[in-house]
Amino acid sequence: MNSSTEPTQALLICKDLMFQSKVMATANQLGVRIETLFATSQLPELVAANSYRAVFVDLSAADVQIDSVVAAVGEIPVIAFGPHVQTAKLAAAEAAGCEEVMPNSRFSSQMGEIISKYLDAD
Repeated sequence: MNSSTEPTQALLICKDLMFQSKVMATANQLGVRIETLFATSQLPELVAANSYRAVFVDLSAADVQIDSVVAAVGEIPVIAFGPHVQTAKLAAAEAAGCEEVMPNSRFSSQMGEIISKYLDAD
């Protein structure tokens, strides 16, 4: 549970601890709260209990089935990112209806702008 009075605004599905740290640091700088999820099995409960404005998904996580993620979150925008060489996973994310799909390099280099775009950070 969040200790802050600010509600969690987004969810990050990612198992890479270093990348999570980068996303969390960027979110903190922007004054927004992003919760991290390691296993997608908890996704339906979290979506039902929170008012997320976006879900960021690392496609390189082995257990991520992007079509199931998109179905579980309903109308919440899903922003998917992954290694540029994993073209099948990137294509599957586009086919599943993700709001945006991009290589890790773009997500990393434009992280602040992307988070701000979906969470209305100032």
